[in-house]
Amino acid sequence: MELNINSPVFAEFMENLNLAVLKCLTEILAENFSGGEINAKIIIEAENACEVFGDEQYNYKKPTIDHKVIVTLKKREEAKGYFNEKMELFQDDAGVFFIVKPKTAQMEFQENGGEST
Repeated sequence: MELNINSPVFAEFMENLNLAVLKCLTEILAENFSGGEINAKIIIEAENACEVFGDEQYNYKKPTIDHKVIVTLKKREEAKGYFNEKMELFQDDAGVFFIVKPKTAQMEFQENGGEST
């Protein structure tokens, strides 16, 4: 058997990869997730093996192929708000930030003992 990505040896890997793609697309289309990432890893090694036929011994390299397919779906949650009030931003000597109502002509008049209208 010829050994390449189209060989039956890799059929399970290809099926797992296809299922991962379909899962990702299904979840995105259903708007359950905003996106996804698929990581596929194949580890190919060869270990020494031996077969004994009576008095003869046959040594060879036995391939081991391990695979892993990981789907990471990205969920985006969003909360929005907006603050735009007429407030003055300042920082005190200790570096702490505050917001207060800005001074107005009416406030200055009241601070000087006058009456407001």
